[in-house]
Amino acid sequence: MMIFVVGVVAMGVLSPTLVLAAEKDSAQVSPEVQYREARALFEKGDFKKAGEICRALIAAQHLSPALFELMGHIHYRQENLGEAALWYERAALFSKPSVELRQNIAHIHDRTGSVNFVGNRFRDQYAAFFTRSEWFFLMAGAGWIFVFAVVLYYFSPRRSSRRTFFMLVRVLAVAGMALAALGWYWRPSFEKIHDLATVTAVDTRAYTAAARTSGLVMPNVPPGSNVRRLYERGAWTYVEIPTEQPSRGWVTSDSLSRLWPFDPAYLY
Repeated sequence: MMIFVVGVVAMGVLSPTLVLAAEKDSAQVSPEVQYREARALFEKGDFKKAGEICRALIAAQHLSPALFELMGHIHYRQENLGEAALWYERAALFSKPSVELRQNIAHIHDRTGSVNFVGNRFRDQYAAFFTRSEWFFLMAGAGWIFVFAVVLYYFSPRRSSRRTFFMLVRVLAVAGMALAALGWYWRPSFEKIHDLATVTAVDTRAYTAAARTSGLVMPNVPPGSNVRRLYERGAWTYVEIPTEQPSRGWVTSDSLSRLWPFDPAYLY
């Protein structure tokens, strides 16, 4: 009897310790392992559990294009096309978006008829090769090469073949600086997308005033559409809609999600 009591007491003392240890081990699981678990659950069709793991990673600021793309896949399989477009577009803001990712965005656009601000395909693809920080470092590197080429040019003997070489290096360095500057300028920055939002709800309407009884500017703003937030009033947001003739109207705020609500540093 005494042994049984001691055993029960020991279990009572050790159980909280074991629980805390298990929770600690769970907390120490790396984001990569959690992502692979979410991916495996998605492949098995357990979209709810996979989404929970992804949202936990995002809440912990473990952001990556692969994680955002997986969120897009989950929402797409659940027929939440507006949310799927949102997460695909967020993934595309990182450098070097894949061809498949661009195809997914285009596919949702074809399905929903979403409206988006017109971009330049060549410019967007060119700027996506590197992040803004990487473009800046390339520009700075080309600048230093130009400086060294100028110095070495003037220290080279006159009528020397080295002078011709350093002249060529200077020209190439200037061209490199110009190309890097264009990539840096064209790359989406937080300032450029700060006011952008994506329509995630179906049957979203744009009104002439912040009331459902007012007139309609656009009877249906398709899910996945991009709009520019101008200002908010209570539960309503005044937005610019990129139609052929740009329109402005009031939509309910809960039908929108900001394109980038995260730390701006991820875009640099």
